[in-house]
Amino acid sequence: MPDNNGHGMNWIRLEKRLAIYHRDHFDCVWCRGVFPIDVRGYGLTLDHLVPGRDHRPVNLVTSCVSCNAARGNCSVEEWLLLLRRSGHRRVRERIRTHIPIDLEAGKYLRWLRRSSGESCL
Repeated sequence: MPDNNGHGMNWIRLEKRLAIYHRDHFDCVWCRGVFPIDVRGYGLTLDHLVPGRDHRPVNLVTSCVSCNAARGNCSVEEWLLLLRRSGHRRVRERIRTHIPIDLEAGKYLRWLRRSSGESCL
């Protein structure tokens, strides 16, 4: 999981986080765990492909809490190998960082979240 210096989920703007979840179809790119399209985003995190301070969408993918914690400090190549050995196939194809994020979708999801009275993502 990224070192966010204790900022929780505040290291990235909410609409950007939601736009990345939207780009990745609200499922974990690693295990393909599908999460209901829920503006609260429970069970989802963002995983850095290359650890560090690069918070650009091309370096971030949607991950479930379990996969993000299990990956730890593995490189993408090491993690893909471990996933293949455990039966996961075609994982690399689910990494959609080449697709631009839709910030308007993120803003809309943020608006939905606020209008529904949800206070945490």
